[in-house]
Amino acid sequence: MVNPFSYIRTTHWWAYKATPVLGFIYFYCNYAYIPNTQLFSVIFSFLISFVGFAGLGYVINDIYDIRTDRKAKKSNSLDGTSFGFKVGLQLFLSILAWSPWIYLRMPWYIILCLLGLLGFLLLYSHPYTRFKEHPLLGPMCDALYGHVIPILITCFTFQQYIEVVPYNEWAFYISLIIWQFLKGLRNIFIHQIDDFENDNVSNTRTLVTLKGKEVIYRFAMRRILPLEIVFLFIFLISVGPKFKGAWLFFCLFILIYRIGHGKFKKLFDHQDNYYLFFLNDFYEMYLPYYFLLSFCFRQPVFILFLLVHILMFPNISKRVKTDVLTAIFELKNFVKDFLYTKLRQTKR
Repeated sequence: MVNPFSYIRTTHWWAYKATPVLGFIYFYCNYAYIPNTQLFSVIFSFLISFVGFAGLGYVINDIYDIRTDRKAKKSNSLDGTSFGFKVGLQLFLSILAWSPWIYLRMPWYIILCLLGLLGFLLLYSHPYTRFKEHPLLGPMCDALYGHVIPILITCFTFQQYIEVVPYNEWAFYISLIIWQFLKGLRNIFIHQIDDFENDNVSNTRTLVTLKGKEVIYRFAMRRILPLEIVFLFIFLISVGPKFKGAWLFFCLFILIYRIGHGKFKKLFDHQDNYYLFFLNDFYEMYLPYYFLLSFCFRQPVFILFLLVHILMFPNISKRVKTDVLTAIFELKNFVKDFLYTKLRQTKR
């Protein structure tokens, strides 16, 4: 029996797309003034819409990728399904995506973002435009509909439920947009590096197939990643008085990874794109927990959110626990060895 969720590829995006969005929701929960019951219903409604739009995006992309996937002998869950099934699935996901906005607040700028989301998705996938196969427009389009616009929609939606905006909106949104755009470019280049062989077989033109894996890897490492970190820092500094130490939390994350993983050595080896990917762990694993735990400390009743988050993303929770414990263990051994060395030198 076919898993119905396979048609919208939830295993491919749920943990990676939902967690950054939830992180921003938890951020706004720290400032929300609406009753708890209404807060629950707003979050639940928003997540239904999120699943609808995300699922619709992957379905549309897969429908237009059937021919190229066949050439590359790549699996496509919608290949072989009927025309009626494809139409029905898109209709169902469209209802799922749009119906919650009957309840949610939807000013003109959110409507514009939602329409932009669908517009960029169609430009990216549709055979008449097919930005996906344009070396420059493809990555830019993917960064916009896959990263920038979903986070903007999240922020615009939940900012409406706080009484006083606690941050400078210009600094907040400019740094947010540039940071998310750079994050999106880095991630699409990772995807294109991984898909290099398949794209060559299917004659799909990407920047990676034109320039080569090593060239794009070095460009992403030396240009995109440093800028992304700079604008991430600017954003973390601009988030408001309740999170003045957000940038210190990022430094702690780097320390945990440096000690616990021993990474960041062969930085320009395109054979291991982990070094392009490690920031995603911060966005998907650590930052949501930072905002969520702050929320729970301020309002212990919302420990329920923490439990639900752990249940929704059990693998992420295990990885965070493992990373922190490994870092503590390695740090303890380092201090132990350092003291032992000093003691021996003193005896001599």
